[in-house]
Amino acid sequence: MRKSLIFSLLILLVCTSCTHAEENGKNSYWEKSSSWFGGENSEVSGDKVDVLYFVSTNVLSAKDEQGNESMTSRLTDDDLYYINMELQYVKDSIFGPDFNFFSPYYHQYTFNSFNNHPEKMDSVRKEVNKEICEAFDYYMAKQNRNRRFILAGFSQGGDMVMNILRHMKKKQYSRMVAAYVLGYKVTASDTLNYSTIVPAKGETDTGVTIAFNSVLSKEGIWDAVTEGTVACINPVNWKTDATPASFTFEGRPHTVHVDEASKVLIVDTDPTPYYKWMSETPPFSTMNLSKDCLHHWDILFYNKYLRANALARSKK
Repeated sequence: MRKSLIFSLLILLVCTSCTHAEENGKNSYWEKSSSWFGGENSEVSGDKVDVLYFVSTNVLSAKDEQGNESMTSRLTDDDLYYINMELQYVKDSIFGPDFNFFSPYYHQYTFNSFNNHPEKMDSVRKEVNKEICEAFDYYMAKQNRNRRFILAGFSQGGDMVMNILRHMKKKQYSRMVAAYVLGYKVTASDTLNYSTIVPAKGETDTGVTIAFNSVLSKEGIWDAVTEGTVACINPVNWKTDATPASFTFEGRPHTVHVDEASKVLIVDTDPTPYYKWMSETPPFSTMNLSKDCLHHWDILFYNKYLRANALARSKK
């Protein structure tokens, strides 16, 4: 089995909140242009809204310098190949040239650490969460330059966005257009304890968090990304009730609506190609997940709707 998998999309369970790094974000790793997708990012424009994107799990396993198993990615050339595939896809298909695009190469949890070493995950989460906060603080201090910004992330990246929202200061939050938590959850505790986490209610409200998870039926609910969620919005019609909306993916018709009880998106379509993919594609094929889980497609189904929405909220 190859070491890295694009969009393996492994979401880690609820993480602890960040500890604030120094305000100036000084960190030797983040000062290196090689620590950021696009390096120096010469395409930055003061007239555009920024997007700060956090990648999903693309690394199956890792080893440290001594050959021992590492709980986090070492960001090898092989790792970066798959990470960059996701980043280029997101930049091109969702946000495009209308935004300044930033993404930190953070040392994400590996699939194997989550799946095989649950007893170590508390300490691993603290390590990665600290790094994520340092990346955000560095971005705000050195790269953002008082522009408005969007946070976005898919799967493990959505978890990282939630972590940043818990960490964010009010002054920073005042410039946030929206946070897109794709394929992850927003809990009641999040909304009650953090004024920076406000579930979106419609198409153009700002300072809000957009969250959803897709399934073919409620049998496909994956607790790791949905358990306790109180937020779900339909990214096709931007309704939070059960009003259905239609879209086409790979030439096939689909209808999607919010299940108001479970707060997930239920997609009505021919399940055959999705069942085939889930049964043949690791690690999903070996995870004992329901074949009705559509987690992999949360970033694929709705890209044109997310792009239009990010522009609409930014103009608002």
